[in-house]
Amino acid sequence: MVRELWGLNARYAQKVLRTLPVEQVPPILANVLLYPSQRGKKGPKPPIQAKRAKTSGSATVILLAVAQTLTYTYDWSLDQVTWQSMTSGHTRVTIAGLTAGKLYWFRARAFLRNGTTTDPVGLVDLIVG
Repeated sequence: MVRELWGLNARYAQKVLRTLPVEQVPPILANVLLYPSQRGKKGPKPPIQAKRAKTSGSATVILLAVAQTLTYTYDWSLDQVTWQSMTSGHTRVTIAGLTAGKLYWFRARAFLRNGTTTDPVGLVDLIVG
């Protein structure tokens, strides 16, 4: 019942606000504790992200999906010279066995259905917790 009433009120408010000049709408919305939508205002996500995982000595790496990918190879390094790798079919993995307090660099590649491998995607760093 409450949802239905709220929906009716929201539709009525939208109808009324759409009849007003655009510059008058934000102050009215703010006065009733409603704010203009931020939809479409976020920037694009980065191709790769590294975040602290819940477990000490671990990091979670998140990729944007690459079309036609069979597997992803995740690389990490302390010095960007010597790399360790793991392969997964997922765009989000947790890498364990890292040293807490150390700065690690992460990158990833995609192995595609046509048998080719992409160049490494991004290079991000993270101090592992």
